[in-house]
Amino acid sequence: MESFEFNPITLGGRIDRMRNQLKYSIEELADRSDLNKNTVNRVIKGVGKPNLNTFLKLCSALKVTPNDLMAPSIEQNDHYRVLRPTDAKTLAFHNQEPGLRIGLMIHELPQSTMGCMMVEFSERTSMRNHVGEELLVCTSGRIGLTIGEEDLEIGVGESIIFHASEPHSYYNADATRDKSTAISALTVSFTDSPSKLPL
Repeated sequence: MESFEFNPITLGGRIDRMRNQLKYSIEELADRSDLNKNTVNRVIKGVGKPNLNTFLKLCSALKVTPNDLMAPSIEQNDHYRVLRPTDAKTLAFHNQEPGLRIGLMIHELPQSTMGCMMVEFSERTSMRNHVGEELLVCTSGRIGLTIGEEDLEIGVGESIIFHASEPHSYYNADATRDKSTAISALTVSFTDSPSKLPL
């Protein structure tokens, strides 16, 4: 059977999101669609174009119409989310320790929890660790970051991503600024539970 015309990466992403919404594993989706697990995996990864028969079997297993996958309605359109403070469990800036202020917005996503934090520090912070991964973006000055035993530095516009389970701390690494001047950063942490976010 011939392949139909559609961007395979876009189609695979939509199928994968619907699979996750239904909490189906890839194996379960393969069983429900009467397809080989490798075939389903290839479709989800956007490797090649599925034929019409495969596409229709996947639609049936996902309990959607072909149009739901080809042209999602506004309600189904979940390939992006604008996150506003009103959508979040917001905590105002608060001091955790001398020289450190954290403003946190927690957003519950379909598959995980994301914590967006504005961090200001004028002193070296204590070592901390938490579950998940952390992305740190320098928005002013020069940030020093200790991860385990290693010291790293990033400047304005630079970022670093790391496993937050490793002990880490932040410090002012900008030789041109007074050490008591606050440095600011944006950090984004992803975990499977709001209770695991750094507070």
